[in-house]
Amino acid sequence: NGKILGKAPNGTKNLINFTTPVEIPDNGKVTVIFDKKAGLINPNKIQQYQLEVATSIDTEWVKSKPYSIQRGVAILEVEPAKVNRIAQYKILFVLDNGKLNKGNGILIRFPKAVILPQKISSNCVLVNEKPVFAANFNSSTNEAVVFPDAEILIGESVEITFTKKCGIKNPKDPCQIKMEFKPQNYDSFEETQAIEIVAGKLEINEIKIEPPNAYALAKYQIKFLLGDNGGLKKEQNIYVIIKLAEIIETKVEAKLEKLDNEIAEIIPTEIKIDKSSLIITCKTDIAPATSLILSLDNIANPSSNTYELSIKTDTEPELVSASYTILPPLPKAEINISGGKIGRAGWYTEPPIVGFSCSDPEAKIFIFWDGKENQIIEYSREMPLEAGQYIAKLHYYAENPYGKMPPKMKEFKIDTEKPIVIIDSPKEATSLTNTSNLLVSGRVTAMKTVIYGQDTMTIDKMVQVNGRQISVKETGEFQIELTLKNEKTQIIIEVQDEAG
Repeated sequence: NGKILGKAPNGTKNLINFTTPVEIPDNGKVTVIFDKKAGLINPNKIQQYQLEVATSIDTEWVKSKPYSIQRGVAILEVEPAKVNRIAQYKILFVLDNGKLNKGNGILIRFPKAVILPQKISSNCVLVNEKPVFAANFNSSTNEAVVFPDAEILIGESVEITFTKKCGIKNPKDPCQIKMEFKPQNYDSFEETQAIEIVAGKLEINEIKIEPPNAYALAKYQIKFLLGDNGGLKKEQNIYVIIKLAEIIETKVEAKLEKLDNEIAEIIPTEIKIDKSSLIITCKTDIAPATSLILSLDNIANPSSNTYELSIKTDTEPELVSASYTILPPLPKAEINISGGKIGRAGWYTEPPIVGFSCSDPEAKIFIFWDGKENQIIEYSREMPLEAGQYIAKLHYYAENPYGKMPPKMKEFKIDTEKPIVIIDSPKEATSLTNTSNLLVSGRVTAMKTVIYGQDTMTIDKMVQVNGRQISVKETGEFQIELTLKNEKTQIIIEVQDEAG
């Protein structure tokens, strides 16, 4: 319904499922559009098909009206389609004139301007993503014959791929090219569609933003390619303009890397920031047609919308732009603590009630204890914490179709258990003695304390006799000798734990 998905769809080869980013009422109309960038590939047979649709509410599958896949013009893909480059060539067509048996050949004619190497290994050629049985090449006529390793039935698609390992080189000058092909059972050659082989110019290949949500502090990764005449000398500049995005000048970190056969090498640079643009001064020469990656940290994303990022250089002064989309904000969950009673050192002697709120009322809140991410549960309502003696970490986060907030953590120290003391001497609560010295002794019982999910036995060592602090052994035993007067003496033994 015109709103982009917050998360990429998932599923199997022929099943796609996703979470709707909008609320749809009963009897509401739903329009789902997958544009070409989604990469959906039509079936490989010419016939009628039907889609099926179901939802988490209406779980019964419903079929669409039939639609037809028809024969189209054979497709030619060249990657990269730039002059004077080693490239991958791919031809895609539908076999519509009888089946092709294993071992039957397909004759391919390359344009004269395309340069074939003297020798090409058949291991570099694929038919329908499988290595061919054999392949023969003639660089003088610019022809090749490939022999699929499996039969192909009438109405099925045929995809012939000459990988970059073949060493096929694009024309030296910009031009339009087509290719011709003739399966063994065809009477004549057929042509592919035409494509343009162009001179290499400055281009933006990819923009990655993580996280891509509004107002988040994000990392931008921009992959771009210098043109064939776009090499840079030392002290020449690259200019990057990020429209409507705020760059935090005091924190931004920038890194420029050269990409060579998927291996990144840092290029020394000097970065200057001017509002929403960066000036990157190269401290070494950069060759033409170099693939570069610019990484920018600590950029505050703007509001949710589609924006443009532009690049130019001193040698290629015309701005080149590419669009990127900022998704709605990540949800923010907050913890709410009420009730309970706090003793000493942050210990709760009466457990509190814990609840959560979220900036997005439609988001879900999840919690887990003590780092155990395999025990995540969905929050539903306020909950009183359990009584006992423990220290625990409560982790929580919110999630909606546009992403998940980084988990937060709150530590709780709960102690509703009173320490236990056993008096060994004197034996009775009231006793009569004719000596002036009295031995008072006893022991503090070890108590179980659960710390981050692990049981531990602890002994409380804060013992006072008549207000006087006395030492307690590691085993919990204590003793003190009191001097009595010739009168009634009251002896008060008090044991406290850290909570009070």
